[in-house]
Amino acid sequence: MTGGLTGGQSDYNTNNQTNQTTMANATKQRKTISIREPFISLMVHGATYEGIASLPKRYASDFVPSSGSKDLEVRSWQTNYRGPILLHASRDKTTLEYFGCKAEAFPHRGCVVAIANLIDVRPMRKQDVARSGGSYDSSCFVWELADITPITPTPVLGKVGFFYIGLPNQQEKEVRQWLKKNGFATSDGALE
Repeated sequence: MTGGLTGGQSDYNTNNQTNQTTMANATKQRKTISIREPFISLMVHGATYEGIASLPKRYASDFVPSSGSKDLEVRSWQTNYRGPILLHASRDKTTLEYFGCKAEAFPHRGCVVAIANLIDVRPMRKQDVARSGGSYDSSCFVWELADITPITPTPVLGKVGFFYIGLPNQQEKEVRQWLKKNGFATSDGALE
């Protein structure tokens, strides 16, 4: 199984009211990508995260990178986009069930949980497995993420591929602090 695949229809949160509330309070639409659990928790929190630590040992080597943390996301498609991206924890349980995980160990499914800088997208190489988990697949691409930083989890309707969301004021403030810290300001001082 390749790490971090996005799901299909089961990724969609049927509670659209949450998204409508989020959008009503939003100040800017932000580019977002959905990633299945347990991969997103490994990316944001590392191998010591409670949910990851509770995985059956026989599966740990299937997706926990030898480096102990995950900064490469494996996708079947590529993009020319580089820059800030919100990370959404998919509600889909397929991968959790495959690995014998309990969904309750991952309470932020269906939420935006982090922001990162997408710095590179390229064809997957065999050595990428050490940072991505999963297995090598020459038909896939790795998305290299840097400065992965958790934000207060925010319930959002997930989608396949890129999607855009607005954040409530508190989370938008956290994102703006990250943008400033990581140099994403225009010449007039406005944040991207």
